Amino acid sequence: CVQVMSLKLLPAGFRYQNEFMLFHLSNDLLKDHEYVLSMEFRGPLQTDLKGFYLSSYTEDGNKRYLATTQFQPTDARKAFPCFDEPEFKAVFNITVVRKVGWLSLSNSEIVTTTSRGDGFEADHYGPTPRMSTYLVAFVVSQFKSQHQTTSNGLQYGVWAQPNSVLQTTEALNVGTKVITFYEEYFNISFPLPKQDMIAVPDYPLGAMENWGLITYRETAMLYDDKISTEDNLARVTSAIAHELSHQWFGDLVTMKWWDDLWLNEGFATFVQYMGTDHVHPDWKMFDLFPIGDMYDAFEFDSVKSSHPIYVPVENPDQINEIFDKISYSKGGSVIRMIRYVLGEETFRHGLINYLKGLKYQNAVHEDLWKALQKVAEEEGKTIPYTVKDIMDTWILQMNYPVVMVNRTKTGLMVEQKRFLFNKDSNTTEKFQSPFNYIWKIPLTYTTSSEMNFDKPGDSVKWLTSQSQEIVDQKIPTSENSWYLFNLQQYGVYRVNYDKQNWNALINVLKLDHKKVPVVNRGQIINDAWNLAKAEELPVTIALGTLNYLDKEMDHVPWAAATRELAYVNDMLSKTETFGDFQNFVKSKVSAPFNVHQLEFSNLTHLEIYAVRTFVGAACSYGEESCVSQAKTLFNQWMNNPDNNVINPNIKGTVYCTGVANGGIEEWNFVFNQYKIATVVSEKSLLQSALSCTKEAWVINKLLEMTSDPNEIRKQDAPYVIMQVADNSVGRYLAKEFFYQNWDFIRDTYAGGFGVFTRLVQAITKAFNTDYELDQLKDFLASESDLGPGARAFDQAIENTESNIRWMKNNYDDIKKWLSVRPTPNKVENVRLPRSLIPKIYNLTLKPDFYGADPSTFSTEGSVKIEMDCTENTNNITLHSVDLTINESTVTISSSDHVGTLPTVVSLAEDKDRQFLIVNVDANLQAGKAYVLEMSFTSPLSNEVLAGLYLSSYKRGDQTIYLATTQFEATDARRAFPCFDEPELKAQFKVTLLRKPDRVSLSNMPQEKTGIISADGFVADEYALSPNMSTYLLAIIVCDFQFTQTTTKNGIKYRAWSTPETLNQTELALKTGADTLTLYEDFFGVPFPIQKQ
Repeated sequence: CVQVMSLKLLPAGFRYQNEFMLFHLSNDLLKDHEYVLSMEFRGPLQTDLKGFYLSSYTEDGNKRYLATTQFQPTDARKAFPCFDEPEFKAVFNITVVRKVGWLSLSNSEIVTTTSRGDGFEADHYGPTPRMSTYLVAFVVSQFKSQHQTTSNGLQYGVWAQPNSVLQTTEALNVGTKVITFYEEYFNISFPLPKQDMIAVPDYPLGAMENWGLITYRETAMLYDDKISTEDNLARVTSAIAHELSHQWFGDLVTMKWWDDLWLNEGFATFVQYMGTDHVHPDWKMFDLFPIGDMYDAFEFDSVKSSHPIYVPVENPDQINEIFDKISYSKGGSVIRMIRYVLGEETFRHGLINYLKGLKYQNAVHEDLWKALQKVAEEEGKTIPYTVKDIMDTWILQMNYPVVMVNRTKTGLMVEQKRFLFNKDSNTTEKFQSPFNYIWKIPLTYTTSSEMNFDKPGDSVKWLTSQSQEIVDQKIPTSENSWYLFNLQQYGVYRVNYDKQNWNALINVLKLDHKKVPVVNRGQIINDAWNLAKAEELPVTIALGTLNYLDKEMDHVPWAAATRELAYVNDMLSKTETFGDFQNFVKSKVSAPFNVHQLEFSNLTHLEIYAVRTFVGAACSYGEESCVSQAKTLFNQWMNNPDNNVINPNIKGTVYCTGVANGGIEEWNFVFNQYKIATVVSEKSLLQSALSCTKEAWVINKLLEMTSDPNEIRKQDAPYVIMQVADNSVGRYLAKEFFYQNWDFIRDTYAGGFGVFTRLVQAITKAFNTDYELDQLKDFLASESDLGPGARAFDQAIENTESNIRWMKNNYDDIKKWLSVRPTPNKVENVRLPRSLIPKIYNLTLKPDFYGADPSTFSTEGSVKIEMDCTENTNNITLHSVDLTINESTVTISSSDHVGTLPTVVSLAEDKDRQFLIVNVDANLQAGKAYVLEMSFTSPLSNEVLAGLYLSSYKRGDQTIYLATTQFEATDARRAFPCFDEPELKAQFKVTLLRKPDRVSLSNMPQEKTGIISADGFVADEYALSPNMSTYLLAIIVCDFQFTQTTTKNGIKYRAWSTPETLNQTELALKTGADTLTLYEDFFGVPFPIQKQ
């Protein structure tokens, strides 16, 4: 029944700490009766970005206002009195009163609009489905919109301030596609008659999944295809896919209490990859999950001050704290893992049952496990444990495992333990593990002989105790063989190996990195560096995983690498080793950068990501060409601000480089552009560039601006502070600003869940000295109210302690390792290894200079090198400069090799040392002889008068060309691949091809001449030379003539020149012949060649 009662409100009716309002009633309320509570209320409309708040924008020079909402997690109570807990679902009948000429939006559709007089109207909305208070939303504005109808008949609208409405087209197209995909994937129609999305100028988050009215920060929804970047496109797409997934996970079925927040956010984090993949399958979204979310979760969860995925929370500060990487990224990671174990179809059917069985209700995590288990049993999935037994070990205890793998006689021994950056930390652990930090881990692996990286989920081996053996007689045992665990990184664990296996993995990256998928290449780098940080692996192994990067052109491994390089950069930035570190990074990024430089045309989405990474790293670490080109583009823009021709995808790097290498004029220019920018993605790039300045006083000026919303929007201010903290000059200024303005920062930004935690992390992430640790502890001791930052500060202390340990344990090793690396400015260790000694070169060269256009002249050649192997080696390293090797012709043969002959797997270049490295799949054996053969081409020009080069002279008006050589000291390598050091003497058997009207010359007498060859060429074959160094070999093809004599000791002596100057050779001929005889007699050693 419905009963109307008269209520009396007493002064004691408020509990401010709990944000409760209590009504004392004259009678008891009776169970199973319905009552109606009515009241009127007033509240301030503030700019605090929570509850029902005020936002603004500028249109035609005038300031416009709107009123909008942000209720999650506990701020519906700021807009109206309510039962503001997710379990208290209810139907909402909303009426919004507004001025005539304005419009309102809410979760459902307007049913009627009535006049309220005095220029006001009331919009009456239809009843909502049963839903939680935090999902209610309403907006009053003067926005404009675009609309579509989905293929399933759903009305879809996008809203923005009038000047930006055309930037909503992409969001509308993405939204209609993704919501239809989800309807079909979950087999549940969207339960509301319409879906709206609105871009709010002032917004504390990225977006909020209000049912039927999703609110967005403008940068997460607006996109201009002429100005915005590929990153902006990806952000808009993934943000929409994330929020729309919430319409089912969170809105239709809602967690019972915030301790299961991950049921909302973990699911949405994973499902957004599905939605984005549906719109853009070419983006390979599932390859991006580890670098997009898993690595973040790993880093956040590697400390004792972390928390389980399922975590008890009671008050608003505690609730705000858990909107973090554990609930989002780790939650998404464990969902991805169980999806892999169960298989896609079983996983999908389980989700459908979960959603249908609990729609319009609340759920706890056990409900999901039951739904998945039921379907797994129905579909005959043979997993040895229940879904609950598996997943409880992942969500009820914090941190995650590292699996150590070692070879045994019969297979592999695997052992798990809790992974922590600092296992000796004194941090008080607030959460104890109910499983003694033992996880049920789905293991997958492959080997160098198997090479299968795409095994299904039912192939996993389960590690459920501290250690166990995997019996597998097929595990290879040779020195260069390897095994790799956690295929495609589906499992939420790290992997460690013995030193031999790590070196073998590093070696395969060097030899042919594409044998390993991009996800696992990234995993190798990420695991190695974090194991080193945890003192589980020598840092030199981690450094070794980066050595191959100059050949890496894919985005995922580079994203993994730059993440770790950024950490090393933070740690070393104040040390004497920083210069060597910068040079090392430049040596790795230079080659990938030079492929495209700052040119972005005709690239795919993932290629743009990769090239943007190369450009960002190259300019950031001071690669001269990158910095120069970026400065040129920036200056061109400064000189013509109305014509910005910089490609959007490198604007961030160009803007930052221009500001960093400029002064106040450049900074003011960017700031002015920031103030007038109308495209939010462009405004965001400009805002970020402001923090790149190296001028301390300008940085302080920028920090002060964050306190003035007229200069920097309140929603953006914490991010500006974070960006300053990422600047090596600015991080100390940001720290002092943070400490000195703590009360303002806490009171202003604490309500933006997640933002406050990230701010604390940004300020403290580079702390690595005892002084910084003591300063941080002193600050915390002086503050009694840390708001929602309490856990963030605990983690900051623990991370600072880890950083201090990292420096003490690794700095000397890194310094030594970097000191012997080749750098762009200092090339060392240029001598060839002595594992192979050349004996005979069979060299054929065909210089072609017979056309009319010298720019087309070239040389074709082939070489067959007979070598002795002095020690086992898996590569042949020799010299080569400016030669194009035909890889298909590179072969190895042997007449006395024992066993299967090694085969060539790849070629690599070390351009700094002018090495050509021929990698083979097994060792060449010491004491055996081998033959290396290959064909090659090279340009024939006179740009460099070294190697085999082009020369010419005039005969009247005609230019006569010839090919000649200059090999001393180190230029034989420009003519043919060779062991180009004087100690490595060998014999040479030379064949030269020429046109019949030319002659050829070399060191030895000709054995055969004029042999008919192809294309009108003839061949001259020369006798085998004595043992000699490469720099002494000489070759000429010309139309010269000679004069001749014979020495007293019988040596044929000739002097060659152009026909026109032949009569000028008499003196040289006589002097040479006489001098040769003099030296023979003086040294008592006959000249060893029968001609000169």
